[in-house]
Amino acid sequence: MENLNKVMRGQKMKVLTIAIPTYNRVFTLKQALKYVLQQYSEKIEILVSDNASDDGTEEYMKRICE
Repeated sequence: MENLNKVMRGQKMKVLTIAIPTYNRVFTLKQALKYVLQQYSEKIEILVSDNASDDGTEEYMKRICE
């Protein structure tokens, strides 16, 4: 991961896009989002693709996106 950060700093990137697919893994999603936000200080965009979870994933995403 450190090498990726060095390469990214050397380039003039406007936005780093991170895609996270999920299905009934709200706990894992919370951990993944926390990890991404801790690791990247650059301008980022996080796309979460949910496949109709019924474990509260949609409600969690709505709550944190407000």
